[in-house]
Amino acid sequence: MDPEEPTFAVQDPAAMLVRLKNLIWLALVQLVDLKLDERGTLALPTRLINEPNVRIKVQITHVLPVLQGRETDEGDWEWTGRFERLSGSLATLNVEGHWLQLLNPVVAPPTRTGSGSGTTYHFLSAELVAVANLLHERVKAETDRLQSVPWGDTFPYRSNKGMNRVLGYLLVFSLYSI
Repeated sequence: MDPEEPTFAVQDPAAMLVRLKNLIWLALVQLVDLKLDERGTLALPTRLINEPNVRIKVQITHVLPVLQGRETDEGDWEWTGRFERLSGSLATLNVEGHWLQLLNPVVAPPTRTGSGSGTTYHFLSAELVAVANLLHERVKAETDRLQSVPWGDTFPYRSNKGMNRVLGYLLVFSLYSI
């Protein structure tokens, strides 16, 4: 692998669309296992992500709105350092690489305590909407093959006002029955 070539690796953030209650939702995920031709690896060139022989195991990340009044151009959502629990266990999904959109979020201090480190990923709503639209265009002919996930306490993501956030009110296009 050329050291100058862009890569993606285990623990990188990405986004994908999932099916839940007959609707399509955006899920922010962390890559936890990469396979090329059924062989595990820690990193791959970015150009390979859409190849049919690339399989990736992901976990849905637990994200929350940044604390009130702390929103910036760096993002209005942040990863808590935890993962979503769906049906009592951590949600891991095995997906083909082309179902994912790699992300390059801002790394900034968390706005709440307990995130586990001095920095976390911050996401901007407008960018997430663009990513969701991009993913939707890429997979709209195959939405019947989207991964199904159960409703959880915090996924789909919800704002403090109880509205479905990031994956609901921002992604109006996805609010149709499959």
